Formats: sequence, structure tokens, C-alpha cells
Amino acid sequence: MNGAVASGYPDLSGNMPDGLAVYIEAKAPGKRSTIRPAQHEFLTRKIASNCFAICCDSIEYFERVFSEWQKVQNKKAFLIKELPALAARYSADDSWFDDETV
Repeated sequence: MNGAVASGYPDLSGNMPDGLAVYIEAKAPGKRSTIRPAQHEFLTRKIASNCFAICCDSIEYFERVFSEWQKVQNKKAFLIKELPALAARYSADDSWFDDETV
């Protein structure tokens, strides 16, 4: 057996009491923009499969997003909007992300 996890696997994962999977990429305060392409792709794939997936830099940010997410109709679109944009150092030509997955 291999003990490795998927590329971009977030810092925290688990599930809510109802079984919904949760994935959290934790960043230092003010550093959400340091998300790497593999992390962004992983979270995007999880959001597309109806999981709660987020990149956050504070408990307050997490609580705000989670609270708003519970109330919105289009949960996938809301979480995708909340993901930070990739830093300019990552080429726009990277093929790691497919807009059609969302």
C-alpha cells in the first residue's frame, strides 16, 4: 500500500455529521493568494462533487463563508467564487484546470 495522498490534498479533511465531506486548505493570515495550482484544482474538483472545500486564512473567514454557504442556492458557484485566484506566477496556459468541471 502507498501512503501518499493526491497532489494538492488540503491540510484538513473530514466530514460533517450528515456525511458531507469537508476539505480545508489553511493559509497564514493574508496568504490565501499563495494557493498552488494543484491545491486549487483539488478544491475545485471537490466542490464540483458537492463537497464543502475552501482555502482560508482565518477562523473568521471560515465561519463567514460556511455561514453564507449554508444559505445560498448555488453552493458550487458560491464556493468557486470564494477560491482565491492563482498568483500571476502560474501561467494562464496551464492545462490543469477545465472550466467545464464546475
